[in-house]
Amino acid sequence: MESVLSYAGVSVSYAQNNSMLPVVSDVSFSVATGEVTSVIGRSGVGKTTLLRLAAGSIIPDQGLITVCGTTPCDARKNKRIGLVSQEDSLLPWLNVEGNVGVSLRMGQTRQNLHIEDVAEIVESVG
Repeated sequence: MESVLSYAGVSVSYAQNNSMLPVVSDVSFSVATGEVTSVIGRSGVGKTTLLRLAAGSIIPDQGLITVCGTTPCDARKNKRIGLVSQEDSLLPWLNVEGNVGVSLRMGQTRQNLHIEDVAEIVESVG
């Protein structure tokens, strides 16, 4: 089965108090098409860093990451991947359909987006 997400020997460090703090060290794994994967662990062990790497928000110090067969930055440009923040980023004056519609329009998914399309998308993800 084809891998949609792959990390090979990925390492990331952050600057802290005039030294480098390793956060992710020599991580290798892949996620196949249709596979569901969870990354769990206590606060500060690198879970969010792994997500930011996949989204192309940060670049690894070492190693290679591929998303749908390309770099995370190219996957993001081609709208093959997105990242939903754990912080509340909804527009509180809109309902669920309104927030989904705004996101789709901002991503230029379709020019002529109709409420039925948004309802179908919301229904598909629960």
